Amino acid sequence: LRALVADWRSAWGRPAWPFFIVQLPLFGTPAAHDPDSAWAALRDAQRQAVETTPDCHLVAALDVGDAADIHPRRKAALGRRLALRALAAVYRRPRAARPVRALSARWTPDALVVRLSAALPPPASPVVLHLETAPDVWTRSEAAVVGKQLHVSAAPRALRVRHAWADHPADTAPLTAHGEPLGTFELAVRSSRSA
Repeated sequence: LRALVADWRSAWGRPAWPFFIVQLPLFGTPAAHDPDSAWAALRDAQRQAVETTPDCHLVAALDVGDAADIHPRRKAALGRRLALRALAAVYRRPRAARPVRALSARWTPDALVVRLSAALPPPASPVVLHLETAPDVWTRSEAAVVGKQLHVSAAPRALRVRHAWADHPADTAPLTAHGEPLGTFELAVRSSRSA
């Protein structure tokens, strides 16, 4: 993805051309967590490419997918999100939708904390995360939204934390104030001393 963006910018002579990437929607059979999900890994690769490529922006689409059709039918919702993202990123409109991204995960004395780029409204139910407690051993955990953070109290020690890691995540993703779901992510968990 990074190479594609660089190639198109070079070909068009526009080195700062903004790109808007739609994170892959859900597809297939619902699952709580699938450690071998190539679809989720591709979603996370999209997230990583956007985070390391200047002027690239990600729009989550977990909630507009169709289990039986790889091409979501709810195009208007994606179009609205893309338009709001362009208003915020390109036209600097202060009230336009900005994404909520997972930035880092670390241990504190009281909890595992996932730091977010912006606050989430309180969700109707806890945010479901999966923690890797040993190599390739994943445990379901529930996180509370605390401002710009997700807190997992009494969490087992973990190496990595994942959210929405399945082709079709069965657990509902929390929504931003603009109705966009928190996208798929995987983060290494750092100790509080290295955070």
